Amino acid sequence: MLQLPRPSTPVAQLPRNNARDQSLPPRASKPVPRAAAKKKYDRTVATETPRPRSPLPTFLAALFAAGATLGPPLDGIHGAFALLRYDLAPLKLGDGAGALHTSLTVPLLLGTFYAASGFLHVVGDEFFSTAALPLPTLPLPLPRRGPALAACTLALVAAHLALSALLYDAGVPTDQISLALYPAAFLIWLSLDRTPAGAALALATAAAAPLAELLLMNSFGVWHYPRADLFLTLLGDQKGIVSWVPACYAGYSVWIGALKRWVRGAGGSGE
Repeated sequence: MLQLPRPSTPVAQLPRNNARDQSLPPRASKPVPRAAAKKKYDRTVATETPRPRSPLPTFLAALFAAGATLGPPLDGIHGAFALLRYDLAPLKLGDGAGALHTSLTVPLLLGTFYAASGFLHVVGDEFFSTAALPLPTLPLPLPRRGPALAACTLALVAAHLALSALLYDAGVPTDQISLALYPAAFLIWLSLDRTPAGAALALATAAAAPLAELLLMNSFGVWHYPRADLFLTLLGDQKGIVSWVPACYAGYSVWIGALKRWVRGAGGSGE
């Protein structure tokens, strides 16, 4: 068989047809916009595990302790002006204008009140919205969450109680005191809560707590109001309350709600 001689040099490889490729600019890596990067980062942060809630028994025990310790000084604001007088196990701590007029029963009663009200806030936050309503607020840099919100609410509630005691001590008529205290309680809710849950629980507390007072006064004789003007006709000669006391309880409910949302979490408080 006849064999053709091999070429001494290799056959040159034909160049590829890169005319189309050369007409296009080189593909560069597409930069990621800052907004997209931030959105991706935010999504990563949002999926982090939230702070776990404290168990309900632990939470209720914490609120009972808060009521037993913080409650008597708040209640003493009214006692200092003889707005109410304790008849069962009365106790006076200190002398002069700063003396605390209270009762040995007050820490137990207020601890129970804080725990019961805190439990209602837990239930209420499940049934009512905890998102802030789109309402106008005071032009003040007020806190919206955490211990700062709880401390600010406590300060406003103490001021609310002090206003009621000062007006009472000055001999202002009861109806005029009511005209000052009920709007003030609404402003506390509007400034530091603004949630449907907080409004519902403030109204429920304003209605239920005075009824509990009537039970304690008339069945157990714990204390009495020297100038009571509400429920006297309904109950005959039995003890009644002052007609603006429900306003104080409404403001008190906002404070316990802020305390609940700080200690246990969940809920907006104006967020």
